Amino acid sequence: MELANPQPRTYSLIRELNSNSSEWKIKVRVSRLWDVESKSKKGFKICTDMVLIDEEGGYIHSTIPGGTKLRQKLVEGNIYIIKYFDITDNKDQYRVVSDTIQEDGDIIPRHRFDFVAFHDLDRRRENFSVLSDVVGAFVDNFSTPEEPKIEIQDKCGQKVIVKLWGKCITDYHEQRRLLGEENNSFIVTITSILVKDYRGFLSLATSPASKLYINLDIDEVNELKIVLM
Repeated sequence: MELANPQPRTYSLIRELNSNSSEWKIKVRVSRLWDVESKSKKGFKICTDMVLIDEEGGYIHSTIPGGTKLRQKLVEGNIYIIKYFDITDNKDQYRVVSDTIQEDGDIIPRHRFDFVAFHDLDRRRENFSVLSDVVGAFVDNFSTPEEPKIEIQDKCGQKVIVKLWGKCITDYHEQRRLLGEENNSFIVTITSILVKDYRGFLSLATSPASKLYINLDIDEVNELKIVLM
């Protein structure tokens, strides 16, 4: 019996990328995707931002200009070969990913999060260098038409209130509708939240980059279900 030689990889991994070239080729999944709209010109898309993940679990924040035909071809969750792009330093504030970290694995994962423990959120108060991901069990709903808020708790019972903005509001209500409005036993995952100070109190709010998921099939959610439900 002869063993076939493994096929050479024809693309780069995210950890191999640097700013010395624009001839890169990567194979990645679009884990999260959102449009950034102008505050002064309604409906005008400045750019489209994405979180891309490769087969090692390495991830990177990517941006394409608004109005390009490429945007029409991108679907969140799909895998793409992407070529010919520039690499720049991560911005100093409002980063949706931290430093690229690789994990073991031979398939491209659907999601990648950097969860912050509730007891560590206070350390990020008014620090917008990296936005925060949180996961918790639904406790209560403090929604009003003007200020929709939800309260969630971690596995230790610590609770936080998150104010929802923009698309997170419609995503929350749509997922609640599919789950069943009377069902209050679910786990909420929210990405890229802002940790602010409001009159001396900790204030959490979604950002334009935030994504909200209910009962996402990931280890952290499944663990919370076992502990709290």
